Amino acid sequence: MRSHPFVPLGTRSSTRPPARLRWAGILGAVAFLLSGCTAVPAPAMSALPPLSATVAPPAGAGPVSPSPSAAPLACEDGLLTLLGTDDEFIVTGSCRRVDVAGTGLDVDLTGVDVSVVAVRGDGNEVEALALEELVVEGQSNEIDLASAGTVRLRGDRNSVDVERAIDALAMNGNDNEVEAARIASRDVSGDRNEIVPD
Repeated sequence: MRSHPFVPLGTRSSTRPPARLRWAGILGAVAFLLSGCTAVPAPAMSALPPLSATVAPPAGAGPVSPSPSAAPLACEDGLLTLLGTDDEFIVTGSCRRVDVAGTGLDVDLTGVDVSVVAVRGDGNEVEALALEELVVEGQSNEIDLASAGTVRLRGDRNSVDVERAIDALAMNGNDNEVEAARIASRDVSGDRNEIVPD
């Protein structure tokens, strides 16, 4: 029988590392395993401009009106362009032409002497007195006038209500409504348009 040398208990060498080294090794292994996992980045969000942002006027369109306020806007013998979304404008004075180019604008021109009104956009409401010419290009606009020399309408679901007469009506679109006491001449194309008197 082979004998083993006796080593006192206090002088025995241990193959196990101290506890703090064991914990450091475990934590290192966990960190290594987790380093292969990457978090999925959140989708990038970009801020959109507010709906009421004013769009730039077309080149050569003339001066642009300031933001609407409680005080009426004065127009004197020139071109006034009204832009925006869901705003209200009251115009006074004398103006050769007023361009309404926006969405959901409420424009009162009954206090201004104006010859030509052009409405381009969707969902605008315009009131005016006697005009030489009305041009409407867009959808779902509502125009109320006292009288008009020429009405040119292109688009769908527009409504033009003239208290007295229209000398000449030219319309191209669908589901439009034009009503006047008298319409001297007309050139109409499209479907489901309602014209009074017919």
